[in-house]
Amino acid sequence: MSLENQVILTDLGFAQNLIETLTITLSANPLYEDFRAKLKGKEPTKFVSSKEELFETLYKTWCISPVATLTLCLLSRNFELAYNLIPRFTMVDLDLTRLMQLGNLVQLLESPSFTNLRIELMRQDRQTQYLLKTLQGILMILPLSKAF
Repeated sequence: MSLENQVILTDLGFAQNLIETLTITLSANPLYEDFRAKLKGKEPTKFVSSKEELFETLYKTWCISPVATLTLCLLSRNFELAYNLIPRFTMVDLDLTRLMQLGNLVQLLESPSFTNLRIELMRQDRQTQYLLKTLQGILMILPLSKAF
């Protein structure tokens, strides 16, 4: 492997770790509740004109990490896109690190930050069906073991 390829892989690994850390911080930290509200479109933003523009800006960067992208979709209530991402996980090497990230996502879904998402499951509309199928897909991907 050439030095240039090693640098690119190192940079890619660093970028993935950065995005995954940002995802956990934005998802779980109570200090970012206003940001999550902006991502859901509940509050106006100063720097972008719409929730869609904010999502699109983040999505382009978050795509470097599959689990972070899925988390971003769930945070922003883009359930149909989240549902469409689930089959793509079969195309990605699901090593132990990614499986642990999915397990962490399941734990995040049980946190107070995702209370509205869990309440959303009681609704009976098209978006909720995508959410339900996304959550089922996550469970199908995770191995059936005590670790998960």
